[in-house]
Amino acid sequence: MLPLGYGKDEQRYRVIVGSFKDEIAAAKKAEQINKIDPALKASVGDKRMFNDYYPVVIGDYRAYPEARALKDKVSEKLNTDDVYLAPYRFP
Repeated sequence: MLPLGYGKDEQRYRVIVGSFKDEIAAAKKAEQINKIDPALKASVGDKRMFNDYYPVVIGDYRAYPEARALKDKVSEKLNTDDVYLAPYRFP
C-alpha cells in the first residue's frame, strides 16, 4: 500500500518572458507587455536563491497543459520565441 498522495503530480509552471539583472528593466518589459495585452497580467517576479535575475512572469503557476497553452499564446501574441516555462514544486 502506498502512502496517501504518493506519486501525485503537483508540478506547476509559470510562463517567463525574459529575465533581467535590473529590476527597473524587468518592470519596463512587463509594462510593455501589458500595453500589448493587459489580460496577460505581466509582472516582475522575485529573484530566486542563487540567481541574480528578475523574471518577467505571465499570470500564476499552472498545471503543465494550461501553462504550455499560455506559453504558446504569449509567443504568438508577442511574436517571440523567447518565452519559456519555469517549474515550481508545491510543498
